[in-house]
Amino acid sequence: MNNVDFEGILIKRHHYWRNLLIVLFIAVVIAGVWWVQIEQESPAPEQTVNPLCAEFSPVEEEITCEEAIDIALEEYPGDVYEIYKSSIRPVENKTMHQKGFWIIGINLKTPIKTSFTETKNIQIAVDIESGKIEKS
Repeated sequence: MNNVDFEGILIKRHHYWRNLLIVLFIAVVIAGVWWVQIEQESPAPEQTVNPLCAEFSPVEEEITCEEAIDIALEEYPGDVYEIYKSSIRPVENKTMHQKGFWIIGINLKTPIKTSFTETKNIQIAVDIESGKIEKS
């Protein structure tokens, strides 16, 4: 009859499963190392959404550039073409105390009509501390 080496078959199967488990373990370790490396290399999500705000870092107790843009666009919808910080004396402030403002240039979607003219480009002053629009 056939001489079948059952012990050899069992040993080969044992080696097969052991080798398969070793390969799977190595694959999992490599995938884990790869995942950690990708997480470390990927840049943190930028908080700056608007490219016009790229040069402005957030300052504690001040509204951010993006917040100032959002405030201005809520009341005056359009496209922002510039933003910068400035110190001005508010109209209602009778003293010489100056306040910080975000000055935001907007091309309006709908022009503003006055008794003399119609304008589509405006500059809005948003108080850096309170976020209120300065009316002049």
